[in-house]
Amino acid sequence: MILTADNVLAYLAGKGLADPTAAWTVSARLSRNRNFSAAPAAGGPGLFLKQLRVLAPESVLMMQREATVYWLSQNDPDFAALADLIPPYVLFDGLLKVLVVGLVPVAQGLLRPQEESWGFPVPLGESLGRALAAVHREAGRRMRSDPPRAAFPLEVPGIFTAHRGGPLVRWLGAGQMRLVERVREHPVLAPALDRLAATWSLDAFTHGDLKFENCVVSAGGSEPRIFFVDWELADFGDPCWDLGCLVQAYLYVGLLPVLDRPEESLRERLERAGPRGEAIRAALRGFWRGYGIGPALRERVLGCAAARLIQMALEVMHGRDEPPPMSLSLLEMGAEIAGEPGTAGSSLGVAG
Repeated sequence: MILTADNVLAYLAGKGLADPTAAWTVSARLSRNRNFSAAPAAGGPGLFLKQLRVLAPESVLMMQREATVYWLSQNDPDFAALADLIPPYVLFDGLLKVLVVGLVPVAQGLLRPQEESWGFPVPLGESLGRALAAVHREAGRRMRSDPPRAAFPLEVPGIFTAHRGGPLVRWLGAGQMRLVERVREHPVLAPALDRLAATWSLDAFTHGDLKFENCVVSAGGSEPRIFFVDWELADFGDPCWDLGCLVQAYLYVGLLPVLDRPEESLRERLERAGPRGEAIRAALRGFWRGYGIGPALRERVLGCAAARLIQMALEVMHGRDEPPPMSLSLLEMGAEIAGEPGTAGSSLGVAG
């Protein structure tokens, strides 16, 4: 059965999750998967459904991993800290490859608000930091000593080893591989990625793919709440990767209008961005405070942000034969941050 907006209600009714005689509002959401939101027209809790489009073994394993995270949050006290930070688990249909979770009320992903009317509010950055700290410090503390490898493979991020022929290269096109070759020959980036891979730790339960699209803010209560979604790459690993991913999200989204000159320094980009650059600095300081990132972690967090910038450079390259200025700008910004983390931290206002 392939889910469509026309048959979602029948599917939910067959699972005992909806009254087929009641009116429901069903909306399809654009994604690489078949995603739908469904809610009773009369009001009440809604549901979010995700069905795989591509049944490649890797995709199936990632969906199973995500379903495991949602299940653990509701059924294992070791993961109880996640219950207030992710949508509630409803069911996983292994036959049809459908995951159903609760719909976050009055919710919006952070990407559009940060790009548009909200700017980069400091309180939101602080809330984001506190929420992520709760994941890292409280979830999976007992399981951390012996994670089930069938669910959590304990893998380093693919971008750390792509320049050494790691698993990520299977998914890259010819143009992207040319960019990987640049990284392999780069005097700063290649050694920096090697160091990150060699010193990878298993200190925390991590999301693995944090970006503004996977962070949701709900205004359904007395104050906005942060929820994390899309746990397909969840694992036990290095918390600095999640932190670096969100630093990269601020840099990429915030500096998008000034990623046209590969030769510019980070400080020059921030200055050219004007008030937007100042807002990014302030929001990052709020995120830093909210999480409680100390001086001992600064260099590694920024190193992971540099690695994620390289990953974004590859994503921008998708379908292209030659790197556009944006890809080269992301690559050079990553090299600057990895090579001079102290200077980069000062430019971003997170030197302490």
